[in-house]
Amino acid sequence: MIKKRISFDKSKRNLKKKKEINILILKFILKSNTQNNLDKSIIRYLNDKLHKKNINFQPRNYCLITNRSRGICSFWGLSRISLRKLASLGLITGLRKSSW
Repeated sequence: MIKKRISFDKSKRNLKKKKEINILILKFILKSNTQNNLDKSIIRYLNDKLHKKNINFQPRNYCLITNRSRGICSFWGLSRISLRKLASLGLITGLRKSSW
């Protein structure tokens, strides 16, 4: 189940990247149309294509070690549990477990 979810997440991230690239290209074409080189019907078509429903997708971050999806520290890409274990063992440089 977890592997399926991760592969689904990766495929959705790739789709989102492609969609963003297309949106940037369309915006560039529309902004560069200052000299009215394009026909009005083409501009309308590009605008419609640009404002179509985007892929509503909230990407999930997963722990690199345990594939846990909750409590992820984004800087290291680890869950809070793995981060605590590795920090207490001294395996993460510049980070150590605090104690009073």
